[in-house]
Parts: sequence; structure tokens; C-alpha cells
Amino acid sequence: MAETGELLGIYLHLARASEVRNRPLVRDKLLVLSGVIAAERGLRPLAAYCRQKVLASNPNHLLGHYPTLSEALEDERFQHFLARLRKHYSRERAEYMLSSLGIDLARERAAYFDDYEYAAALLGTTPDAIEAELRVVKSAAAAADANNPYSPPATPLPVKRRPLVLADHWLALAVLLALVVLPLVIGSLLGIAWWLGRM
Repeated sequence: MAETGELLGIYLHLARASEVRNRPLVRDKLLVLSGVIAAERGLRPLAAYCRQKVLASNPNHLLGHYPTLSEALEDERFQHFLARLRKHYSRERAEYMLSSLGIDLARERAAYFDDYEYAAALLGTTPDAIEAELRVVKSAAAAADANNPYSPPATPLPVKRRPLVLADHWLALAVLLALVVLPLVIGSLLGIAWWLGRM
């Protein structure tokens, strides 16, 4: 568990450095990796915040296809994308990149109460501010859906099912017979006609 917390800190440091260096694509990749670790560790608000930051700069990102990072992790397409990211930004490479920045991760982490608070600080915010911002975004999305006449209803409409009756079974049997027996009968008649024509 401590290893993933350390890796989360590494990725967030690198994401912040990429943002300072005006490298948004690299920053987004590192935020995806950070968000995945947060989701796997049960830090849902942090995962949602990382996802939101990626989508704010790149609305067409693959993450936009999933309502949460946890749901993205269940999809095979996202898993392939994540495998490529993890290969490109392996722990060893990320540690090397961090050492080139001259950051002492252990000393920095000791100044914070937990990994969530530390991660929020690396994102330039606090846990309370993250949760408040996510509430605002969620309520804005709900309001936008309420005003959209094409959005699905909040509660699903009941499905009315017609009970099966005996006539349905007879119809299915008649179709089956027509599809199986009829070609056999026609083939037999054609075979007899051909045989009689040769006589």
C-alpha cells in the first residue's frame, strides 16, 4: 500500500512539473495514472478530480467515455490504454524523472497527515476544496441533464410485457416447420421430378 502511495506522489509531482513546463499531453497522461492509483486505493474524490482536470483540458479524452475512473478500469479498451501508459511511465522511469527534478519525496510526504492530503497539495488544492468542487460539477451536470429534452428520465419507465399465449407457441412451431420441413419437401419433389425426367 505504501508503494502505491509513493507512486501516486511521484506521478503527481511529474504532472505538476509537466504543467509548469506547458506540456499538457504529458500532464494528462500522468494525471490518468494518478487517478487510476487513487481509484484503486479507494480515494474516489481524488480520482474524480484527476479525471475532471484531464477532461477540462481535453474534453475528447478517452476518460470522457466513462462516468468514473472505476468504471473505466472495468473496460478492456481503457485497460489497453492504461497498459501502454504504465509501460511508458514505469516506476523506474518515473523515479528517474523525479530525481532529475531534485525532489525528496519522503521528506515532503512526512509533512502531511495522509496520502489524500498530500496528493491534494500536489494538485494545488485541499481535500475539502476537491470535494466542494466535485459537488459543484455534479450539480451543474445534473442541471444540464434536467434541461436537456433528450436526456433519459431520472427513473426508468416501466416496461409493459404482453403475456405469452398458446397462439404464440403455435406460430413459432409453424415458422420452424416452414423453415426446416418445407425445403426438404421441395428438394424431394425436385429430385423425383428429375428422376422421372431421366426415364
